[in-house]
Amino acid sequence: MGNVLSFINSKGGVGKSTLTTLVAGNIHVNHNPERDKDMVMVLDLDHPQHSVMDTRNREYEIVVNKEKENNLYYTKLYAKMYRDGLQPYAIRTDRLSRVSKRVFDQMKRSHELVFVDMPGATDIEGYSQEMLSNMDYLIVPFNTNYVEFGAGMKFVGSIVHPMVKAGLMKDYRILINNLDTREIETDRQMIEDIRSAGFKVMGTVMKRARKYGRPYLVSERRGALSTIFFQYDRTIHQISKEILEMIDHKQEQQ
Repeated sequence: MGNVLSFINSKGGVGKSTLTTLVAGNIHVNHNPERDKDMVMVLDLDHPQHSVMDTRNREYEIVVNKEKENNLYYTKLYAKMYRDGLQPYAIRTDRLSRVSKRVFDQMKRSHELVFVDMPGATDIEGYSQEMLSNMDYLIVPFNTNYVEFGAGMKFVGSIVHPMVKAGLMKDYRILINNLDTREIETDRQMIEDIRSAGFKVMGTVMKRARKYGRPYLVSERRGALSTIFFQYDRTIHQISKEILEMIDHKQEQQ
């Protein structure tokens, strides 16, 4: 059986969909020695925008149009990246209220790692502790500004941490995202304070960078955001590595 993981928070705009897109792709392409086309999938529950699937559809349209213009750069890049039977990770869209434990179990039987892109609000139909218990692992991204930090820590302290302690999910990590490098020393102390309070924080932090929100295919390759073309990025690689180590460690304990 595979595992279900979600970048999640109680509010929108913290980078959940971006992180889902980038980390799912990095693991699928760069941490997949068997070149298994079904290793990773993304379940996009962020209705109605379904931004992960929307990005995928736009990318395919751009590549097709480039081919019609006899520009084969991306076609050749695709062939190079997806050799030996590997294909881009699968994306499925649905609504939170329509996805049951049975559906999650079916996906876990078919894929080693299922990323769930959750909605950016908790006051919608289907959002409950029972739904969250279908997740094996949660990564909670937020930055250190006062409002977002407070909301993120409240979500972890009142919901995520207690669920892990109660055995309703396997593990979690806080991910400090969109870090302002001008305040890095203050933020490092804040991270240590979080750890000292008994919460789990990833060792990797994600510094503020425009490239993560820029679509790769429409920004003259200055952007990193793509569901198909994954360029090496040290931060995304380290986040992916920490996630896989967390999963491996938990499996060794079982």
